[in-house]
Amino acid sequence: MHHNVNTKKEYAKFLALILAIFATAYFITLVFQHNASFAMTYMQHLMGVFFIVFGGFQLLGYKSFIGMFVEYDPIAKRAKFYAHAYPFIGLLLGVLYLFDIGGIFRDLVTAVIMLIGAYGVWNTIQEKKNQIHCACLGNIIKLPLSMITLVEDIAMGLMAVFSIVYAFIM
Repeated sequence: MHHNVNTKKEYAKFLALILAIFATAYFITLVFQHNASFAMTYMQHLMGVFFIVFGGFQLLGYKSFIGMFVEYDPIAKRAKFYAHAYPFIGLLLGVLYLFDIGGIFRDLVTAVIMLIGAYGVWNTIQEKKNQIHCACLGNIIKLPLSMITLVEDIAMGLMAVFSIVYAFIM
């Protein structure tokens, strides 16, 4: 099941959203860079909000999300129940990050999920050249699977890895 991508306007909206999120994160980090503890808390809250917002969009277009997600996620391709559970996993991770629950376990799960997802996105981009939609926003905003999706997955995975490293050095 392939989804044709025919709108650059939605892609531009998504790019603006991602840029606004990262610009906000960068600004806050610059302002508070003297306080590593605050920066970690801010990063956890950013990740929490990100997971909850995207999980909410995925649930709004739940059936469509599942159909799109299994096209490029390596775990979902092999275990469809994972595609059904993914929005709920994201919502749970969001809550765990916002309330700082789960620590290293939460970060390990996030790193694994996001970096495996990045691997799947990379492979799909290379094979299909943006012929399918990213499932990240369900069917609410249809965007092509692209380098933005890849950067998003890698950034979330690396933030989780950074949290793990920070826990061991502090």
